[in-house]
Amino acid sequence: MRSAPALLFLTTLLPAQAALPTDLMALSFNGDVVFFDSHTGAGFAGTPTGLAGINAMARLGQTMLFCNRTGPITNPQFHLQAMTPQGGVFVQATDIGLDPRGLAAHPTNANRLLAIINAAPDQLVSFDRATNATTPIGPTGFGSVQALASVGARVFAWDLTAGLLAVNANTGLATDPFPQVGTGGAAIQWLVVHTDGRLLGGHQDLFEIDPATGIATRLGPIAGGTFDLRGAEERIGISEAFGQGCRGVAGNITLGATVNPAAGQQLNVTSSGHAPSALGAMLFGLDARAANGNPLPWSLDPLLGTNGCHLFVRPDVVVFGNANAQGQFSTGFLLPQNSAFVVFYLQHAVFDPVPGGMSWSNGVQVRVGP
Repeated sequence: MRSAPALLFLTTLLPAQAALPTDLMALSFNGDVVFFDSHTGAGFAGTPTGLAGINAMARLGQTMLFCNRTGPITNPQFHLQAMTPQGGVFVQATDIGLDPRGLAAHPTNANRLLAIINAAPDQLVSFDRATNATTPIGPTGFGSVQALASVGARVFAWDLTAGLLAVNANTGLATDPFPQVGTGGAAIQWLVVHTDGRLLGGHQDLFEIDPATGIATRLGPIAGGTFDLRGAEERIGISEAFGQGCRGVAGNITLGATVNPAAGQQLNVTSSGHAPSALGAMLFGLDARAANGNPLPWSLDPLLGTNGCHLFVRPDVVVFGNANAQGQFSTGFLLPQNSAFVVFYLQHAVFDPVPGGMSWSNGVQVRVGP
């Protein structure tokens, strides 16, 4: 790889319509699947789960876990379901005799979950995925806890009356560090600790919560603000296209990458529809939101004379190569063993006989799994 300072001229280009690389997935009470951006809430609905009564969600590694309810209200059954971060694929269903309102990974045991059980007061329990055994931990001391999240040794909860709580994972007892703050008007049904350190929560709107003050700041509506979202988690181990490529010699250029990128494995990236043996470049960036202080994406057309082309990725590093005889431009590299949970962005640019002399692909977000 080598850097490409010549690409710094791109800061003179015009901003284009915002792209939507999504890093969070949420589920609604009615079984909707929603993908959205953790900074703005902008997103879209995916394929529904076909299940109802969903009320809590957590992530262990790359597996998304959520609880749903079936049967009559007077005699309901509760289930722990599992799905991939792409959505729509169920890999496990376990019957549990619990009514979870909040779900989180256990802070010290990778095979266990913490759950908030609706009671008076609400109870904290742990659930062992290997044995399906439930272990009571203790009462929280609060009666309206609807969300739970953990990071390291810290466990956060959100109470609809008290707001942000700190929970002792060993006793279940919760404390309100900011009694003067309360909820601040934030309607929150789930919490997520993002890998970048932010504490996020929401329902129909997305909030960022400051653990040092308990204050929740509204970031925007989630995918239009019409979904009754009861759980959300960060997506890990995915590659996702965003934006739209412009036309090459054989149609719009689409870039795709290894579907389930994981640390220690080869990542392959390919775009097609180029001129045979054309010179191309893979742009590798650590940001797809801004470059040199200017928001991405940028329209390339005013400067390069292209037609509908955009820069989606901050060009931190550029790798050059050539398309093959069939017009496929392929690049790839080995993901280091210590790259789990790293996020980066890719785009292809190829010198093709089209307007402006170049075709540019869509962007691809890579979120490396363990």
